Amino acid sequence: KMATGEIAAYVVHLSEGFTARSHDEYLTLKMLGLLQPQTVIIHGAALTPQDFIEVGQAGAKLVWSPSSNIALYGRTTDVRAAQLGGVSIALAPDWTPSGTGSLLAELGFARDYLDQHDPGLFSDEDLVSMATRIPAAMLGASELVGTLEVGHYADVLVIDRPDADPYSAVVRANAGDVRLVVLGGLPVYGDRA
Repeated sequence: KMATGEIAAYVVHLSEGFTARSHDEYLTLKMLGLLQPQTVIIHGAALTPQDFIEVGQAGAKLVWSPSSNIALYGRTTDVRAAQLGGVSIALAPDWTPSGTGSLLAELGFARDYLDQHDPGLFSDEDLVSMATRIPAAMLGASELVGTLEVGHYADVLVIDRPDADPYSAVVRANAGDVRLVVLGGLPVYGDRA
C-alpha cells in the first residue's frame, strides 16, 4: 500500500539507542523494503552518516527527540549527519518518563543542546518549523495543519513572552507563558481575557 500511495506515513520507533542491535533494526527495515518516502523514523540514534544518506535518498524522514535520548543514553541522534544526508527532520518529545513534558519544553531543550554542541545547526525558525510545518508534511496532513492558512484547522498557540524575534519567543517559552490554546478554531485552554 505504500507503493500505491494509500499509506501517507509509516511511523516507526527505530534504532533508539546506540548498540549494534539498535543499528540492526535499521538494516532490517531496509531488508524488508520499508525504507520508503512514507517512512518516518522516530529516533534513528544508531544511524551513521552513510545511513542518513540512504534515508535521504529514499525520501524517508526523521523525528528527533533529543531530551529522551540524552536522558537514556547520554547522547542523541546525529542530526547534522541527517541534515547533510538531505533528511527532513521534525522535533518531538518522546515520552515524559525520560523526556520533556511538552513540545514547548522540547523546543527549549533542543535550543540549549544545539547551543552547547552544534551552534548554528538550526535557527529558532528552523526549530519551530520542525515542530509544526515539517511534521504535518511528514504525516501527509499539510493541507489541514502545520501552518496558519485559510482552509486549515485553526490550531493556534498564543504566548506572552516579549522577544524581538517571534521564533525565539516560541522556542524559549514555557507552560507559564501560554495564554491561549485554540484547536480547530475553538478555545480549549487559556486566560479568559
